[in-house]
Amino acid sequence: MTSPPPPKFPTRTRAPGSRNGMGSKCVFWQISPGKGRGVFAYHALHKGLLVLVDPVFIFKTADLPPTALDDYRMAWTDEEDCIALGLTNLINHSDDPNVVITDDIPGCVKRVTVVKHIAEGTELLAKYRCPIWWEKT
Repeated sequence: MTSPPPPKFPTRTRAPGSRNGMGSKCVFWQISPGKGRGVFAYHALHKGLLVLVDPVFIFKTADLPPTALDDYRMAWTDEEDCIALGLTNLINHSDDPNVVITDDIPGCVKRVTVVKHIAEGTELLAKYRCPIWWEKT
């Protein structure tokens, strides 16, 4: 007897309707071939839609020595970095992005906004604001 195929979309990690990124009604995470984890659209997303608002853990850039968390470190201010506590950290890079990640310094959150139409099931991609440290395929 073979096991049934996986569901089209994975189960949400938080209750539907919660206000943080982990419970977004717009997006979900799954494996992105050749990239590891990625964030995908549950349904079509229109330009200008705010899809994620994730709180951040802020720390002085010099205070965190190199660790396994480096792949998730994001710039915050000139002297601080942060790690987003939600799906924002799983958004992969593209030179042709369909979302933009912005900082809300007073609110201590990262915001993800659609910059071009995204079809259902399509991966959300952002242009990273740092040098690319991996070999592009």
